[in-house]
Amino acid sequence: MKEEDVSQFMFSSGIVIGADHVATKKNCQDALKMLQKPEFLVAFVADGCGDAIYSPYSEMGSRQGVTTAVNYVAAKLETTSKWRWNSTLQSTGFWGDVQRHSLEKMDDAARGMGGNYKQVVISHFLFTLVGMVVTPDITLFVSLGDGYYFLNGEMYEVRPNPVDNMPPYLAFNLVETSLRKMSPEELKLSVKKVVPTRSVESVMISTDGLGGILSDSKKRVPGTNTEVGGPEQFWNEKDYFDNTFSLGWRLNQLATEKKIIKWDEKRAEVHPAIITDDLALVVGRRY
Repeated sequence: MKEEDVSQFMFSSGIVIGADHVATKKNCQDALKMLQKPEFLVAFVADGCGDAIYSPYSEMGSRQGVTTAVNYVAAKLETTSKWRWNSTLQSTGFWGDVQRHSLEKMDDAARGMGGNYKQVVISHFLFTLVGMVVTPDITLFVSLGDGYYFLNGEMYEVRPNPVDNMPPYLAFNLVETSLRKMSPEELKLSVKKVVPTRSVESVMISTDGLGGILSDSKKRVPGTNTEVGGPEQFWNEKDYFDNTFSLGWRLNQLATEKKIIKWDEKRAEVHPAIITDDLALVVGRRY
């Protein structure tokens, strides 16, 4: 790899509304943001709460959250000497700054909306975060809340202990909750893994909507006799990187229920969707 860039990697991303959200007429409450430059890659995915009563508009927070985090990290790298990137990215203080900046943006938006502050925050800004940064020297993963990240084909599930059946959300730093009182460490954006980039062949981050694929790779793709396959398809299939629409098309295929009419038997055969929850992912591989 060239010392000054990450040009030997290619990246792609995809997002899809889950079949259960389509059935209940919810918006897609996951979000993603990827910023690829010659010198680095920064990407985040967010999983909105999705509770129709408790947090019906969490897609707003998800979208703001990934955009704010990616832009802040990228701006820091662009204004920091490259020889300081390693120490900066591995610093607890830096990710604390990312978190504080994100919370400030969230707080400004919530106050600008008016009404009961706590209710506005809970209704609009509950989301988890999983992110990755790839530089010429190091590749690292960060998270707050649940989700998945993959490194060289190995899966790492991020699953904090929920309190009162609630996973940790960044916005709980703004309002009083039992989770904030009992598990303050769960509410911090933190580094989960750091490796030398020279050892990296493939990477992926995703929200927990990937669970439908992980549960049984032997299931059939709706409307076909083809096996769904595991998550490795996303970094092994080169077309997902060559054609920007291919990955999205694949996710939509897996998130769509199919009905096959059996005319001779006078019945319809239902092939249920594989992806039932919203899913956002960012994937990368070497050329």
